[in-house]
Amino acid sequence: MDIPFDDALSAPGPLVLAWRTIPKDGLRLLSVFSLADGGARQISWRDFPEGDVASISAEHRAAGRSVGEYDDNCDYIWLADDGVTVWSSEELILDARGDTLRVEHGREFGRDEVRAFIAFASEDYLDRGVKALLTDGSEVDVYFERSWTAMGDPTYSRNELLFDAAWATDVAAALATWADARYEDRI
Repeated sequence: MDIPFDDALSAPGPLVLAWRTIPKDGLRLLSVFSLADGGARQISWRDFPEGDVASISAEHRAAGRSVGEYDDNCDYIWLADDGVTVWSSEELILDARGDTLRVEHGREFGRDEVRAFIAFASEDYLDRGVKALLTDGSEVDVYFERSWTAMGDPTYSRNELLFDAAWATDVAAALATWADARYEDRI
C-alpha cells in the first residue's frame, strides 16, 4: 500500500473510494480500494478534514468514481448510491440494484418481497449480520459473520459487540432505504 493517493486514483481496474466511518482528531480517512481481484483491497489512503467530506465526495462522484464507507472493525466496504453493494477483501458479498438483491451463492430477493431489513447479533455475540424479513413472515440471512474473537475471549462484552457489528447496522439501514422497507436494529 505504498501507492501515493493521487496515483492510486488512476490505478488499473475497477476502484472504489470509501470513507472510514469514524473520524479521528477531526479527520476522516479516505481510502482507495481496488476491486480487480473480486474483493476490495485497500491500495492507498489520505486524511481529510471532517468538514470537507461532502465536497470531496461530490468531486469524486463528478469524476465518475464511486464513494462509499468502511469500518476499521470489520472487513467490509459498502456503497449506498443507486442501490447497496458490499465487498469483503475476498469477494462481492451482496448487490442490491434496481428491484433485485443478490447475495452470496446466487440467491436473489425482489425488493417487493422484503418487509424489513434487520441488523442482528446472536445472544452469545458470536453471529452478527443482516436479515431480511420477507412478506411471507420468514426471516432469512442476507449476510452474517461469526466472530472468532467473541468466541475465544471470555471478557468480550456488549461494548465490543457494538463496535464490531456497526457495519451491520449501516448496511441494514442502507438496504432498508433501497427497498423502501422498515429497518430494525436487534443488536
